[in-house]
Amino acid sequence: MIELKKYTIHEMSAILNSKGKQAIERKLKGYDIEFITSGRGDDVVFEITAIQNKFKVFCITEFNMPAQCGFERYVPITSEEQKHRHHSLPNTFWQKCV
Repeated sequence: MIELKKYTIHEMSAILNSKGKQAIERKLKGYDIEFITSGRGDDVVFEITAIQNKFKVFCITEFNMPAQCGFERYVPITSEEQKHRHHSLPNTFWQKCV
């Protein structure tokens, strides 16, 4: 997961699976991540200053979901809401899930 801190170009390459400063910058902009770069060549440092949609970034970096996925469709569901949606399931099922 990308956090608010400084990353070297090699670290960002590994996280985003991209090579080169421009490719990394395009991905960060596409993921709605605000950043500042400093340095040149292999000494480039990316300072992450803000992440607009942490859920989107988490899904992309941890679950390898495509960035074009409609993340606004996904709504977090609490376990209470799930119980009401699937009230026919036995209680033992919910005890395992919660």
